[in-house]
Parts: sequence; C-alpha cells; structure tokens
Amino acid sequence: MIDRIVHRADVIVLKGASYRIKHTAIDTLLSVEADREADSSTAIGVYDSALGT
Repeated sequence: MIDRIVHRADVIVLKGASYRIKHTAIDTLLSVEADREADSSTAIGVYDSALGT
C-alpha cells in the first residue's frame, strides 16, 4: 500500500531529535522527579513517626 502512496512522491529522510519525543522526555523527567520528591517526603515522615518526633 505504501508503494501506491509514495509512487510519485519525493521522500525526505530527516535525522535528529523529534519535537514530540523531546517534550515527552521532559514530561517524563519531571514526573520522575516529582515521584522521587514525594517518596522522600513520605520516607522522612515514616522515619520521624518511628522515632516519636
């Protein structure tokens, strides 16, 4: 089927970082950092309650 679509087309191959993938990576990084901060604050709260403080 692709051969019928590109039968008379000029195909240009682009190499490099994708705009969409770049933003997805940034969003993923931010969510991982937020999860780490939430985990560390939870761990501190559990540690403090174990000490009775």
